[in-house]
Amino acid sequence: MAEPTGNYEEFQTFIWSQLPVRKHKVGRERVNDILAVVVQEWPDDQLSACKSGESPEVHSLDELVKTVKRHLALSYGEEKFGSLWMLALSIIIPQIIQLVLAWWRRKKGHQGRLRVWRRKWVNG
Repeated sequence: MAEPTGNYEEFQTFIWSQLPVRKHKVGRERVNDILAVVVQEWPDDQLSACKSGESPEVHSLDELVKTVKRHLALSYGEEKFGSLWMLALSIIIPQIIQLVLAWWRRKKGHQGRLRVWRRKWVNG
C-alpha cells in the first residue's frame, strides 16, 4: 500500500495495513486508539536529537510504550485492559510504534504532519 498523503484517516489505514494478522485480535478500533495515543505522545524532541538505534531512541520508545499502556489502562479500565494486554497488545503496541517511527524517519514532511495532527487535537 502506498504511504498516506497527509490525511490522518489515510495514516490510520496505512498503519493498519502494515500490521500482521494479530491485529484482528485487537480490532481496528483499538488499533486506532493506540495510534492516537502514539501520535499524541510522540517524543519528537528526543527522537530528533538522536540517530536511529541509539540508546536515547530506544529509551524514548520504551517510555512511549509505557505511556501508551497507561493511557489504555485509564481508557479501558484496569480489569479489561489487563486481559487485552495479555492477549495481543503487548505485541501490537511496539509494532505500531516501530511503524510510526519508520514512517516518521522516512521524510521530514512526515514529521511535520505528525506535529500538525497533534497540534490540531490540542488546539481543537
